[in-house]
Amino acid sequence: KVEITSTTSEMSKMVIENSNVPDRAAVGISPYPGARVFQAREAGEMTMNGETVQTLAYLKLLSTDPVEKVVAWYKEQLPSYGHKDFYGMSWAFWKGEGDFNSMDMTQTTTRQNVMISDATVIGYDEDMKGAKSVIEVTYE
Repeated sequence: KVEITSTTSEMSKMVIENSNVPDRAAVGISPYPGARVFQAREAGEMTMNGETVQTLAYLKLLSTDPVEKVVAWYKEQLPSYGHKDFYGMSWAFWKGEGDFNSMDMTQTTTRQNVMISDATVIGYDEDMKGAKSVIEVTYE
């Protein structure tokens, strides 16, 4: 789990304290070495554009390693996954045929994928001292 510090926001403290961390075998995608679990969500339902969608389970990790190092590691771990850089803001790895749009909430919540972003741009470096990467894993 992520260490809760004096700079951690109240919302983040609530998320950290209420996350149920899944068993490593249940995820099926190796966690980045040394990354800390920040948030976990079980599979469920979500309403998007007036329609109910079945969503996959989700796990958010924080790492003190830079995005480039994390991306290189996942390229080795997930060689059969598609992957690409989205506008220099994030990287996505996805399972299955076809393209993937990281801005499409339906795709990011219903397709197995790994998203990697810069923690300092998003503000997660305040939630874990020294965090440089956010790793979001959506899994079956």
